[in-house]
Amino acid sequence: MQSKDVPRYLRQAREEVILALSAPNAEEECGHRRRAGQFMSEVVRTVHSAPALDCDWSQLRAPE
Repeated sequence: MQSKDVPRYLRQAREEVILALSAPNAEEECGHRRRAGQFMSEVVRTVHSAPALDCDWSQLRAPE
């Protein structure tokens, strides 16, 4: 994963959590939670393996 991907993956995880919270049924909720977990796991692995990775954290701002 490249440094530009870390904030993007975190934004995608946030979106999946929001979708899970508004899911119409348990099956869709589970799918969104699973995808959010996958995004977060990838970010944690990347940051753990390359703690000096230079990421643009300003990209994490919530959309207006």
